[in-house]
Amino acid sequence: MTTHECAREGCTAQVPVGMLMCRADWARVPRQLQRRVYAGWNGGVITPDWLPAVDEAIAAVGPK
Repeated sequence: MTTHECAREGCTAQVPVGMLMCRADWARVPRQLQRRVYAGWNGGVITPDWLPAVDEAIAAVGPK
């Protein structure tokens, strides 16, 4: 399985490709913002709304 580091600054957890963050950090992202990230992903096809939602999600959890 291919992995990458969690998107949260300072978190070194490895997560599968296709996931933005580790489970613990993702749980800290407000539910409405999680929905925006999912909607922007659109089954693997990135929409223009995806990157701003990802940036907001990362900012929402802050650095470790």
